[in-house]
Amino acid sequence: PTRIETSHDFDERFSITNEGQE
Repeated sequence: PTRIETSHDFDERFSITNEGQE
């Protein structure tokens, strides 16, 4: 996976987790 791809995937997963946790 490329740097941008990883960042995008991580950002998306982090966003969902952050919303769910909050």
